[in-house]
Amino acid sequence: MRRLRFATLLLCSLIGLAPLTGCGRGGAGLDDHAAGAKALAASDVPRVTGATWAAPGQLAVSGVAAPDAIVRMSSPEGQSWGTTAGADGAWSFTLPVAATPRMVSLSAEQSGRVMHADGALIVSPQPGVPFVIARAGYGSRGPELRRSEPLILALDFDRGGGALISGVAKPGATVRLLVDGAQTGETRASENGEFVVPSISRPLGVGDHQFRVETADGVAVTAVKIQDAPPLTSAYRATAAAEGWRLDWRTPSGGIQSTLIFASAAPAFSKTVAGAAQ
Repeated sequence: MRRLRFATLLLCSLIGLAPLTGCGRGGAGLDDHAAGAKALAASDVPRVTGATWAAPGQLAVSGVAAPDAIVRMSSPEGQSWGTTAGADGAWSFTLPVAATPRMVSLSAEQSGRVMHADGALIVSPQPGVPFVIARAGYGSRGPELRRSEPLILALDFDRGGGALISGVAKPGATVRLLVDGAQTGETRASENGEFVVPSISRPLGVGDHQFRVETADGVAVTAVKIQDAPPLTSAYRATAAAEGWRLDWRTPSGGIQSTLIFASAAPAFSKTVAGAAQ
């Protein structure tokens, strides 16, 4: 399929987590990896390290990139924001928050070389989860949040039935995922407490489903109604769902991935956010 021209919007993750490879409903599967991607030093790849609600309708975003790099955030609608990273690579600027979530790319340029972030930034309306990083073929990441009991942040899925649940739990905790009462995946939370666990034992079909995340410190449960994504006429579409905000977006190979950000996670991020989407 034709590669989306706004290629920096949706980039494949190159680290750490198994991709979704759904099957059974005619979908392409979440396996859109960037062919021929060059390895870059971790310190050169731009990333978001924190965000604060600066004012009503304004989100102050901060991060790191290569020292003295020109850092840009761009939307497929043609809006762009930029700044220059300091000698230590730190950067920050303020984004306007819309009435619905918006999706923007993050890149940095240094000495003629352009480096892209691991995924696209979804900026949510206030109040709510300030941002998540959506990654083609992988689960979403949100701001760092320290807590013991598990919290379900987002669900990523595609027409092929692939599904990934992401959230936070106690650092290092064993995280088990049950879908409709049956265990379908298991992982371990990172040192920051992040987890992304795939539903690997069976494809996720259209209809009502219950997702249950269990750790030794607690349980998180959410109900979801899965619907196929209608055809896209733009790079992405944001719609309000009963569970929260749903974004359907084009992957680099032209497929559609859906990210559902749960409204139930919003209260945990109601105060100033100063975490990391590593």
